[in-house]
Amino acid sequence: MAGGGTPTKQNTIDFIEIASTGNAADFGDVGTAKTGAFSCASSTIGLIAGGAGGSSLAVVEKINIASQGNGLDFGDLVAVGNKGIGTSNSLKAIFAGGNPASDVIQETRFSTGGNTTDFGDLATARRAIAGLGNHTRTLFAGGVGLLNSIEYITTASTGNAADFGNLSAGAYGCTGLSNSTRGVFSLGYDENPGNTNAMDYITMASTGNIADFGNTTTATESRGGCSSPTRGLFGGGVGETNIIDFITIANTGNGTDFGDLTANKRAPAASSSST
Repeated sequence: MAGGGTPTKQNTIDFIEIASTGNAADFGDVGTAKTGAFSCASSTIGLIAGGAGGSSLAVVEKINIASQGNGLDFGDLVAVGNKGIGTSNSLKAIFAGGNPASDVIQETRFSTGGNTTDFGDLATARRAIAGLGNHTRTLFAGGVGLLNSIEYITTASTGNAADFGNLSAGAYGCTGLSNSTRGVFSLGYDENPGNTNAMDYITMASTGNIADFGNTTTATESRGGCSSPTRGLFGGGVGETNIIDFITIANTGNGTDFGDLTANKRAPAASSSST
């Protein structure tokens, strides 16, 4: 989980071992202190892109997940932003939305590096959105304006997003994570009651509205989310919290305490090596 606000913008990268529980440890640093960056990963490489560091940053940095160290240059975003979302399958990284509200979807390949290229457009321009994906589909949900719509793309191709369904409430600052079959959204901020602890889930292979998953241990928005095939983790959030929750993705239920980040962090960029 990289960067984030404490409220001072940070350049630190935290790491955890998803299969266990415990506090995060220092992994290294990104080149610029930032918050609200895009992030995603393959089985070996993590990418941290954009973000707000005084202004929106174009740079895409990579880390080698198996070894600790600082971010290295990977390329640049063609559409600069922060408060968008990064998702991926094993081959392709997808970045979408951003601040100011953007409908741009851009992509790059983990194996080649270089600048992103155009993928297509969201149906609705979004900032402070959530994203998640598996090998075939990528989903985008929520956003400022208390959007409740969920859109999806077929990750292997290019093209515009299509309607998937709706969240249980319009919300922004949502966070998503998934395994190959199920996606889970932490809702973030909705109109009533404000910061919420609600979680929704969807079945990746179908389209349609969500169902209730359970509640996280704290009510907040703009968390970092990452997952393995079995576990999902939500860390940090507005209010500058250091709490990490975990869930078992296959089973509905409430979040459980996993441990703490190295500092209280708002909007850290999170990714994991599981695809």
